[in-house]
Amino acid sequence: MRTFRLFFAAAIASGLTVGQTVTVKEGTNIAATVSPDRRTIVMDLQGALWRLPIQGGNATRLTDPLLEPARPDYGPKGDLIAFQAYQGGTFHIWTMKPDGSGLHQLTDGHGDDREPRFSPDGTRIAFSSDRAFKGSYDIWVADVGTGKLTQWTAAAADEFEPAWSPDGLEIAFVSGTGINGTTIQAIDTAGTLRTLETAPAGARFNSPTWSPDGRKIAYTQFLRNQSRLMVSGTPVGADDDVFPSRQHGCPPIGCCVRPTARFASQK
Repeated sequence: MRTFRLFFAAAIASGLTVGQTVTVKEGTNIAATVSPDRRTIVMDLQGALWRLPIQGGNATRLTDPLLEPARPDYGPKGDLIAFQAYQGGTFHIWTMKPDGSGLHQLTDGHGDDREPRFSPDGTRIAFSSDRAFKGSYDIWVADVGTGKLTQWTAAAADEFEPAWSPDGLEIAFVSGTGINGTTIQAIDTAGTLRTLETAPAGARFNSPTWSPDGRKIAYTQFLRNQSRLMVSGTPVGADDDVFPSRQHGCPPIGCCVRPTARFASQK
């Protein structure tokens, strides 16, 4: 009930009474996902998921605030949205239809399950989790139809922020300690690991995303108080800072990021 209590306290502090409404035009700590037809945005804001037209306008709330959802991800067919939710005091992976109906809890248990990402064919969802209770986060995959879980990684490091390759044969992820991701690695269905990028001394990585042809990887690199968008080791754009979107309900031990690096054909 954390979200409700915070909202209630904020309402009292601002002098609101029952029946009054608040118009929100800006927000922070937002993660967003775009429908495959590029017509709709679904985002998390103020402890709920919202839908709005991609050209802008009024947002429609899709979920109950007590669900405490975050980090939505549209399925490739546009029929489902995956997200993490804190309802019950533990993060788990849920799905729903784009209109907010058909809520379904896909994972359960005592471990935290976070950062869901649909596979390119929509049949599986990759996520990070400490459900193995070995002291670190690993990459897991859930079958959307059956709920069957498969553990893909099991290293001592924290492995988080999964991203499927375009062909669905590999998952890229950040590896490190807590929020300090020092490498971006990829693992295939046979369990073969390879390192895609290694952070310079003092740097950390976030938010890997594959190029449409699967040959390059985009990500953010934080080094010397500057966050840069990178593509396979090369800085992109001007010297302006590029920040991933930090979330409530954060993964491995600290700070959540929704992948913000996107290649042009994926926008």
